[in-house]
Amino acid sequence: MSDEKRTRLLEDLDNVRKRITELEESETAREEAERALRDDSERYRHAVDTAPLSVLSVDVQGKIRYANSHLLKRFKLDPLEGNGDVDIMSHPVFRDSGLSDAVRRCLETQKQSVVERPLQDQNGQQSWFRHFVNPILDKDGSISGVLAVIDDISEYKNSQKDLSARLNAEQNTNRVLSRLVGVFNIDQAVDSTLAELGGVGQADRAFLFLVYGKGTKMDNTHEWCAQGVSSQIEQLQNLSTGDFPWWMKRLESGSSIVIQDANGLPEEARAEKAWLSQQEIRSLIALPVRLNGQLTGFMGLAAVKKDKNWEGSEIRLLKTVADVVGEYLDKKRADDVQKEKDERSRRLAQASVEGLFILQDGLIMDANHVSGTMLGCKSAEFQGQEFASLFESKARPAVEKYLKEMEKKPLETGIRKKTGPVFPVEIQVRSMQYQDVPVTVVAMRDISERKKRAVAEKETAGMFRDALGGSIRALSLTLALRDPFAAGHGEGVAELAAAIAQEMGFPEEKVEGMRLTGTVHDIGKISIPAEILSKPGRISDAERMLVENHPQTGFEILKGIKFPWPVAQIVLQHHERMNGTGYPAGLSGENILLEARIMAVADTVDAMVSERSYRAAHDLESAVKEITSNKGTLYDPKVVDAAVKVINQRGYPFKPE
Repeated sequence: MSDEKRTRLLEDLDNVRKRITELEESETAREEAERALRDDSERYRHAVDTAPLSVLSVDVQGKIRYANSHLLKRFKLDPLEGNGDVDIMSHPVFRDSGLSDAVRRCLETQKQSVVERPLQDQNGQQSWFRHFVNPILDKDGSISGVLAVIDDISEYKNSQKDLSARLNAEQNTNRVLSRLVGVFNIDQAVDSTLAELGGVGQADRAFLFLVYGKGTKMDNTHEWCAQGVSSQIEQLQNLSTGDFPWWMKRLESGSSIVIQDANGLPEEARAEKAWLSQQEIRSLIALPVRLNGQLTGFMGLAAVKKDKNWEGSEIRLLKTVADVVGEYLDKKRADDVQKEKDERSRRLAQASVEGLFILQDGLIMDANHVSGTMLGCKSAEFQGQEFASLFESKARPAVEKYLKEMEKKPLETGIRKKTGPVFPVEIQVRSMQYQDVPVTVVAMRDISERKKRAVAEKETAGMFRDALGGSIRALSLTLALRDPFAAGHGEGVAELAAAIAQEMGFPEEKVEGMRLTGTVHDIGKISIPAEILSKPGRISDAERMLVENHPQTGFEILKGIKFPWPVAQIVLQHHERMNGTGYPAGLSGENILLEARIMAVADTVDAMVSERSYRAAHDLESAVKEITSNKGTLYDPKVVDAAVKVINQRGYPFKPE
């Protein structure tokens, strides 16, 4: 074979191999494409099969070729019916739901459609479906079948129905309640409401009963009757609630009474059955009317011409109206009570021993007779004046401020009679409703006599204080004669205790009490022998017992004296300690009087900086260290802080200011 032929043969073989490779690659790609298509189809079929919608397809003969799981389950079909020769045109489920007609029209017109139809099952339960019907067209445009998607819209339809019912109920409620708005006569408002309520409820009679006599009696107070229905209100007065036990028990528990057929009432309601028969009532609903949680009556609707099946919307409407009527009755009762109060207040104001002024925006609307007598003129002269203008010019700003801020504490000021001198008065204000108008009531008292008594009492108290102080000084002098080292201790403790109390915010009256108590805090030492008090060395245990009894002795000496302060108790407790290690009772913490806790710190500081028979005086730094290092343990922390602040500011012993 020539080289040329061999070369050509090799080229042909190479081309054949390439072609075989291309065919193999093409076959592989085709297989992969088919596999991908199968996967896509499987995924699509799975998505359709598990979709929350019912899906089916039929051919041009109307035979079901595919039905997804949702459709089979929803319409309770056998799986074989979803993939066979079932005729959709004759199948009862699809015929009754209207799908058969929709598929037939789609095959005839080749147009899509949307149809909504109800379907009632064997139990009488109605469902609603929406059918989306679409033609399946071939490439040449001819129809090869129909694809139907079925959506269950029962919930949507029911919500629409509920919404319509609610809107209708709200409109009825607004119509009825509008009768109560803007009507100031409660009887007229209730009558109009019952008329509207009876019309909306298609009743023959609407009524309101109110109970009284602590719930033992009831009256039919308001009634509406339809045309041709006789009134019963005149016969339904002064009824005993005890004659209707079944009825009243339900109302008192807050339950509604719904009677569709009066002849069907239970045996325990025989009294109520007879009562309804007398009024020719065949059906009735009644709901309680309550005030502040208590049954005050009931209102309802009755049918006398024929039995009526009362619906939930009518019961809800009646309940709403009953609640509102209860509020109106409560307001009426409150208004009646307020009117009675206003009238009683008016009568009391005229009989009052105080001057009373009624103000609106600072102007005097009315004043009682006493106010005119107090200021030497007729009370009618005040009307229209500014209240503050009755006072001296220098007092007016304080009066205006007092009226504006409505302070609870009375204001003392001066006022001048029409002719005469200025005299002291006390005024007090409060706000109230007077004839449905917010006003300010000012009470004015002449306190001239009270001021005179206060001056006299102050003078008497001063004399008592002087006498009391003299007695205290006499007691202190008696102790100083027995114990020379105690001569200045009482005065030192008195001044330091008073300074601490003042620092802690005590009123001046109590500060003075601390000063006096400090002077006699050791008065009980008067019972201790002088040789023990002035003993230069250590004392024995027996002697210590005598010394530690001096707070009790001081208490016994002072308890019979009527001080305006707890002097005896402070003296008794001034050696008690916060941790309970003191004497004589071992009290602790808050069980010790605050005044005694102050006295304990003042006593400790002064005792340490004072000379004693058994030791020399300590320096002030040591005394301060003693109370601060034992703060919270022996001594009250707040008292210690106040004492240290006072000592740092003024030193100790105090120098005359």
